[in-house]
Amino acid sequence: MDILSNYDIPKTIEEFQLWYVDENLPSYEATRFYIAEDYQGAIAHGIYFDNLKRKYIVYKNTDSERFIIFETEDEEAAVKKAFELFLLLYAKREKERENQPKSAGGKEFFEKGAYDNAPLKKRPLSKEEKEEKERESEEKFNFVIWSIILVIILIFFAGGFSFKNFFSIGKLKEGYYRIDDSLYYYYEDVGWAKYDGDTKVWFPSDVNFDKKDVSKNFEHGKRYKESNYPMVSEDTRDICLMREPAKEGYYKYRMHVFYKAQTEDSNSWKEWDSLIGAWKDSSTFDVLVYEINAKNYYLSEEWEEGYEFPPTHGKNE
Repeated sequence: MDILSNYDIPKTIEEFQLWYVDENLPSYEATRFYIAEDYQGAIAHGIYFDNLKRKYIVYKNTDSERFIIFETEDEEAAVKKAFELFLLLYAKREKERENQPKSAGGKEFFEKGAYDNAPLKKRPLSKEEKEEKERESEEKFNFVIWSIILVIILIFFAGGFSFKNFFSIGKLKEGYYRIDDSLYYYYEDVGWAKYDGDTKVWFPSDVNFDKKDVSKNFEHGKRYKESNYPMVSEDTRDICLMREPAKEGYYKYRMHVFYKAQTEDSNSWKEWDSLIGAWKDSSTFDVLVYEINAKNYYLSEEWEEGYEFPPTHGKNE
């Protein structure tokens, strides 16, 4: 009677592995039959795919040699041969167990005494089971990610944040700022304007405050209501674009007298130092940097006879 007639013969190595586990057989180390493994140890049988030869190999290892029982490119034929070999070895071993239950018969099939207590080999997953496991892992991952996002959103809303504020983090808000006792207005597209308390006008400023410097000074938003400081007008933004340098000549700002020299190479300022009675190189106040506001402090282009030194009056006074 054909030993294979009572079985559904597996067609692939993977099917052979699944059948092996479903039969609750011991581990490969116990049965000495290795499926999908090129086992090099003594007293063993097995089947594997040789990647170099591109063939399926059914083999037998003795104490000192290896014998190739079957070699083919046909996986189904190789698995059938290995399956038949396994069943024959199994039947032989069962007969030996009946006739010689305490025999020291070596490792012809099972390790001595290993069959009764050998651990079961973990069942490999089928293709469908692998796909299902991957889907479950992906669903768990997505659940964790969306949970984190939801928690972040709830934290922002609980703290009085909005999405608009969230995406503006790191950016200055347009509006009024009081910094070092001076009043500024920030435009997102053109920069800073500063209020000149002497002339009661706004003028462009080259300050470069960042959010860290001024966020705590953002007191009034876009509606500054203190009566002694006028609000910016529709013209203030255009004024910020008027950054033509102050022209050459003499200027007086409060108790300071300056001379602005203009050359092809550079613009330079000098300040009259009354202590030493001479002009010295100097920076100037930001109210004098650009012509749009410096003209309010302009004296004259040329020094005139009769001026006190430094001058206390000029053509524009």
